[in-house]
Amino acid sequence: MDSKTRATLAEVLASGETEIVSQWLELHAKTARRQSQAETQDTARRAKEFTNLLRAGVQSGDSEVTGSSWAPMRDFLSDLSAARAKAGYSSIDTASFIFSFKQPLFAALQSHIPPGASTDSGDLSAITMTATQLVDRLGLLTVEAFQRTREDVIARQQQEMLELSTPVVRLWENILALPLIGTLDSARTQIVMQN
Repeated sequence: MDSKTRATLAEVLASGETEIVSQWLELHAKTARRQSQAETQDTARRAKEFTNLLRAGVQSGDSEVTGSSWAPMRDFLSDLSAARAKAGYSSIDTASFIFSFKQPLFAALQSHIPPGASTDSGDLSAITMTATQLVDRLGLLTVEAFQRTREDVIARQQQEMLELSTPVVRLWENILALPLIGTLDSARTQIVMQN
C-alpha cells in the first residue's frame, strides 16, 4: 500500500468513522441473526473498536496484516471470533460481520474522492481495491480464529465425554469397578489407568 493510498484511507476512516459505523451496524442488523439488546450493544462497541484498529493499522504503514503493527487487530479478531463461537454464532455470521464493513467503507471512499480523480490525487479504484484486499484478509483471519476456537471447544468436549465414559468406582480397599460400554481403545485405556 503506497503512502497516498494509506493516507487517504486513514483520512476517510477518521473523518467518516461515525457514519461508516452507523451504516455498518444498520446493514449488519438487516442480515444478521436476531440479537438481544446486550448483543446489539456489544456489536456496536466492537464495530467502533474495529474501525479504530483498522485506521491505526493503515496509518502504521505495515501493508501486511501479519506484521507487528497489526497485532492489536489480530488480537481483536481472535477475541471477537472466540466470543461469537462460544455464543453459538456460525463462522458465516462472524465473517459476514467483517465483510459487511466494505459497503459503508466504499460509500465513504466514493463520497471522499470525486469520480474521475486523477491517479496523482488518488485513484478511487486503486484505493477501493486496496481496501477490499485489506478487509478480505481481516475477514479470513476472523474465520481462522473462529475455527481454532471451535476446534478447541470440540476437543475439550471430547475429552470430557471420554472421561465420563470411563468411570472408576471404588467398591472396597483395592477393589474397583469399571463399567465400560463401547470399545476400549488406547485413549480410554489411558484414562482408566490414570484414574
